[in-house]
Amino acid sequence: MNNFTLFENFDYSVFDDPDYKEDAVREDIITPLLRQLGYQNVEPYKIIRTKQLKHPFVYIGSTSNKITITPDYQLSLDRKIKCVIEVKSPQVKISDKQALQQAYNYAIHPEIRAKYYAICNGRYLEIFDVDKISSVFFHEIKQLSDPAIWKKLYNRPLAKVVKSTDTRGYEL
Repeated sequence: MNNFTLFENFDYSVFDDPDYKEDAVREDIITPLLRQLGYQNVEPYKIIRTKQLKHPFVYIGSTSNKITITPDYQLSLDRKIKCVIEVKSPQVKISDKQALQQAYNYAIHPEIRAKYYAICNGRYLEIFDVDKISSVFFHEIKQLSDPAIWKKLYNRPLAKVVKSTDTRGYEL
């Protein structure tokens, strides 16, 4: 961790370019971040990208309407989803209530039931515990090059999501 160089050569001014969209944040920020945290494309620490889920609650009268929702990322440990990440473009505020509701709804979805959900717009990363109102981690992405901030993220919550059990019996 002493030679940590994640985002060392990244030009943060690109966030001001209106053509820098959500897909760029996924590729330039989220993928390297998750790789550094130990996630990969296979179990036990698996990244699941854009997997469609059936929304179980949509009825108009007695007619069921098929609606699917698609979380950007699901982080899995031994085939159990621990965290969902919703990615937005840098132009979307990290505190956007619609984005927060979207990520929370993914986390509590019956097919997911994740303990954590996160939002990242490239500029910031904010992580929430589904049982709490305030976030458990909030920092600018460029702060992650600071070893103390990285340690906070690495030890809690994303790495902790896949490595431990808390005192209330939740498998994190």
